[in-house]
Amino acid sequence: MTRSPSLEEILGVVVAASAGRVTSRVAIPDPLADDPTTRVGVALNVLLDDLATRARATERSDQRVDILADAARAFADDTQDPERLVDTVARRLAEVVRDQCVVRLVSEDGSELLPVAVRGVDEVAEGYLREMYREPLRLADYPAAQRVHETGEPFIVPKLDFDAVQATTAPKVVEWGRRIGVHSLLMLPLRHRGTSFGQLLLTRYRDDSPSFHDGDVKLARALADHAAIALANARSHAAERTARAVAERAIADLHVSEARYRSMFDQSPLPKWVYDADTLGFLDVNDAFVRDFGYSREELLKMTIKDVRPPEDVAALLEAERDGGPGLFGVCRLRKKSGATAEVEITKHTFVLAGRLCRMAVGRDVSERLRLEQQLRQSQKMEAVGTLAGGIAHDFNNMLQVILSHAELLLGELGSDEPKRESVEEIQTAGRRAADLTRQLLAFSRQQVVAPVVVDLNDVVTRVDRMLRRILGADIDLMWRPTMPLGRVWIDPGSMEQVVMNLAVNARDAMPTGGKLTLETANVTLDEGYARDHLGVKPGPHVMLAVTDTGTGIDPAALPRILEPFFTTKETGKGTGLGLAMVFGIIQQSGGSIWVYSEPSRGTCFKIYLPCVDADVDPRSSSLRPSTLRGDETILVVEDDDQVRRVVCGILRDSGYNVLAAPSPGDALLAASNYPSRIHLLLTDVVMPKMSGPELARHLVGARPDMKVLCMSGYTDDSIVRHGVIESEMTFVQKPVTPDALTVKVREVLDRARG
Repeated sequence: MTRSPSLEEILGVVVAASAGRVTSRVAIPDPLADDPTTRVGVALNVLLDDLATRARATERSDQRVDILADAARAFADDTQDPERLVDTVARRLAEVVRDQCVVRLVSEDGSELLPVAVRGVDEVAEGYLREMYREPLRLADYPAAQRVHETGEPFIVPKLDFDAVQATTAPKVVEWGRRIGVHSLLMLPLRHRGTSFGQLLLTRYRDDSPSFHDGDVKLARALADHAAIALANARSHAAERTARAVAERAIADLHVSEARYRSMFDQSPLPKWVYDADTLGFLDVNDAFVRDFGYSREELLKMTIKDVRPPEDVAALLEAERDGGPGLFGVCRLRKKSGATAEVEITKHTFVLAGRLCRMAVGRDVSERLRLEQQLRQSQKMEAVGTLAGGIAHDFNNMLQVILSHAELLLGELGSDEPKRESVEEIQTAGRRAADLTRQLLAFSRQQVVAPVVVDLNDVVTRVDRMLRRILGADIDLMWRPTMPLGRVWIDPGSMEQVVMNLAVNARDAMPTGGKLTLETANVTLDEGYARDHLGVKPGPHVMLAVTDTGTGIDPAALPRILEPFFTTKETGKGTGLGLAMVFGIIQQSGGSIWVYSEPSRGTCFKIYLPCVDADVDPRSSSLRPSTLRGDETILVVEDDDQVRRVVCGILRDSGYNVLAAPSPGDALLAASNYPSRIHLLLTDVVMPKMSGPELARHLVGARPDMKVLCMSGYTDDSIVRHGVIESEMTFVQKPVTPDALTVKVREVLDRARG
């Protein structure tokens, strides 16, 4: 059997064990080896020392765990606030190492360290550090910092010798280190999952502070790892918050943009519509489109843009859509729900929406603009003809004056059985036709010289009525329906008589087998709509004259051109095309408008509208016809054209007048100053070299107040106005003037003066 050892036998070896492991084995010195008590005491002391050492190590380990756990909690609490987290990291590490800590973060491009937080147990040293790291540090200038950044390994200097590192260290770092007495430093990376966020710089400078050792490195590195994790989380949270804020802002901007688009789209005064570029189906329309074209939004969203085009325009639409480019589409016709069409200028833009090609179009109704442009072109055409006529009127009228005057004088001398009388009559007829053409051209272009007065239009038509019944013939029934009382108008009575005569003659030609012609007047009020459709017309009270026949009517294709100069529906040689053009010009010159309605085989109606004036009828509106055309008064004739002067003087002398002739204003002044008796009338041309007729009249009337003035000219209205005839009290007669017309006008002026 086995024998148990005795006490003496086991006292030779002491073993200290902890947690089942042998921690110490003590050999007792030989001199004491034989003493059991000594051997036991020594062994116990060794064991106790070892246990104390282990206890201190365990306590430090527990403290380290507590420090790490406490720091991790602090870091976790601040992950929502990156700035506060960095400050907490600096403060905690400064407390652990019982000295200074600087947290520096890496710039976005990885080239610099940016100082973020400085913490320390000494305010003076902390101030130095803040000053030192106020500016960013370039990693390339600090090899140690760059090595830590690139490798992720700590850098420790247990004993800092500034004399040894002065040559390889930045001067300001050496100066700073010497100033605060740094003797040990430690740089640690803030690194997580291979990403370097920054660095920790730990320094010790106090004399009682030990140098950094491996234990400090382990603890600081563990804290740095926790800080890096917290910083990564903080940045992740910040990125998430930023992304969320950006998304929320984008959504808000999208809502705002959509609301703005809806507002701009729906509230635009111009029609807008969006359609699919492939199917041409409507995708959206605004309120203006619904309002202007009469369709409901629901109806339009079931239609295509082909449905709002006239059928004959669809082919052009499809071709334009195939071309498809952005920008101005041009002017096209769009059909309203009522069936009416509008001329619309369209601008389109192409874009992609939800993966499909779409177009947005903006339309502007230009029907009114195009109509006004057409009116403007018509007006310019009239003005061009009038300018041409006016340019030749003066010289041509002077020539006609001579031709007509001599023809009339010859006819007065030739008997009815004289063989040459027929030739002279043909000359006279041709001259009168030429004079009529010139007068019609000037009337059409509104350059005819007129003398408007306040008249009752019924009086004008009544005077023409008697003449019309002789011209129209027995097979045409003339009906005259005046409205009583009728408003007053401001017109030239003679010109208005021409208007009525021309319309009546045209009506007669349209009723070759007879018919009915109705003249009627009425008081009417033109509204804004009529004024918009008739250029130059002002809304308000007007007097209407309607001339209606039961003739052949006017073809619809010819109706828009019926008032153009030289346009006629009659056979060649049957008309000049100036009759209606002259009517149009006179009415326009009088501030009125003319409207034509006609249907083939059902007749034609011309309606003339003249603005009302609030005034009494001018007595001059009644034609004066003196009982005799002869006289014995003295007349001073001033005319620079020799032929015209001789003809005029001859007519007046044959009528019994005493005539003084002057070829120029200077000669007239001289003749008047030398003539001892009264000069009753000055008959002068308007446009002459050096001095105009009205200017000459003012000089002569100043010296002879009882002298009356009669002006004559072949120029047009504009020239007469510029020379002050129309605005003055001077009476005017336009060339060419026949002997009868001249003597009537002269007698009229002299008799009015006598009265």
